[in-house]
Amino acid sequence: MNKKVAIITLNWNTSDYTINLIKSLGNSSFSDFSLFILDNGSKKEDYNNLKKFIDAVQNLDIKLIRSEKNLGFAGGNNFVFFNFIERENFKYVLFINNDTTVEKDFLKKLIARIEKDERIGSIGPLILRADNRKLIDSAGADYYKKIVKVKLRCHLKSIKKCKKYLKESFDDFITGACLLVRKNIFKELKGFDEKFFAYSEDVDLGIRIKKLGYLNLFFPEAVIYHHGSVSTKGKKEFYYYLNLRNKVYIGRKHNSKIVFYTITLFYIIFVKYLLNFLISFDINLLKGGFKGIKDGFRL
Repeated sequence: MNKKVAIITLNWNTSDYTINLIKSLGNSSFSDFSLFILDNGSKKEDYNNLKKFIDAVQNLDIKLIRSEKNLGFAGGNNFVFFNFIERENFKYVLFINNDTTVEKDFLKKLIARIEKDERIGSIGPLILRADNRKLIDSAGADYYKKIVKVKLRCHLKSIKKCKKYLKESFDDFITGACLLVRKNIFKELKGFDEKFFAYSEDVDLGIRIKKLGYLNLFFPEAVIYHHGSVSTKGKKEFYYYLNLRNKVYIGRKHNSKIVFYTITLFYIIFVKYLLNFLISFDINLLKGGFKGIKDGFRL
């Protein structure tokens, strides 16, 4: 393949969203890409709906890949990269959520910016809400390492109120909702850490990119639109399990032992778990969080 960019998106029982993303990419002013779609163990009818649409698409280079089981975000993206992209002649890889649509020039702008500075290892756009394009989903993100807390800047705030944040910034990580990374860097890092399955793998990747000496750039001139968490709506027990488990894991992985046991673990147990339960009385949080914290020490 002689394309410059490999785009990867995952579908899990949300083919209507994936189809809208494909339509959106079909209008892109940057066409030097191949699109890889992993159906991540969807129900047969959802997969067939997606396949029927893709079979009729003529203006895009698309490869639909089917997994019989859900490999998660980290495992699914890694599966596509190491089986279909690693040995091909791509320069960049774009990971993008299937519940997004894009401005036609977003990829052109991301590529132009990253190619101006070899220090940039990954880059991401301004993400607006798909249901209200005057609201921001994320204008970059802040990561508080000691308490493993992620804060999406300007989340659900209006563009008007957040103008001072709509400028380039070098961040600890780029959100996995839309993440463009140099292929050679992703390969050197051996991809996402699959122990995460889902949640925090993008934070971990950003930290590791910085440890290699590269930068993660938030670039607001490029814009996409995001529905947000369509595959995990409802915050069930499994959501809390993964969320708390992965916080323990990333804290153990990137903080010193003394910081982890004196600050990180205290925050996870007493703030993210017990305090949030006392506020919400959510039984899913009580059960999933407890098991997640325990399993976070087993990864």
